[in-house]
Amino acid sequence: MLHHGETPQQQFTEALGRGDSAQASYLWNNMNAQDRAKFERGEGITPQANPSAIAAQLEQHQEDEQGGEEDASPVTVEIPGDDQTSQ
Repeated sequence: MLHHGETPQQQFTEALGRGDSAQASYLWNNMNAQDRAKFERGEGITPQANPSAIAAQLEQHQEDEQGGEEDASPVTVEIPGDDQTSQ
């Protein structure tokens, strides 16, 4: 079967993330109507970021905001495991 432990929605999302449009198209065309509807609702997709790491970054941001120091630079949240860089 196509699943191999991951949902079709997760496989499709990962293929898009890798830039593998041929694989993503193949997966989309082989999804049934239910799987496509689930994708539209965000079901079957697991975030790649560690929830505890995100929570820690948000807590740090709140502490920085409460410190009263105004920082002109924008605040970014880094997602562990995201090797893509924007250029």
